Amino acid sequence: MTNTPSYFKNITGLNYFQNFLLTESPLEFEYHSKYLNLNRTRDALHVGRITYNMHNSTVNINLLEDIFKSVKPWFTALINNYKVLLYNGNLDIIVALPLTENFLKNLGKA
Repeated sequence: MTNTPSYFKNITGLNYFQNFLLTESPLEFEYHSKYLNLNRTRDALHVGRITYNMHNSTVNINLLEDIFKSVKPWFTALINNYKVLLYNGNLDIIVALPLTENFLKNLGKA
């Protein structure tokens, strides 16, 4: 992560994009990181001494080329063979409900 304000922050003044009613991530959203980094939890998950990090720049860099690639063919194959549940937070800015609805309406189109 960088200390440089994001485009989102510069335009909206908000630091949190998963719920437009909140300006900061709630403290309780950090509880899972603490839990996943407990020795007993890591032992139960068989991950050794690897620590959990919510933001991993290596992962982000390696996924950059995939951000704008469509998953439509994979998703179509998935829903044709399995029951699938999609969930969107109604107040999420990045994965907004209207975007998901549009994606689903256009699954059958080229």
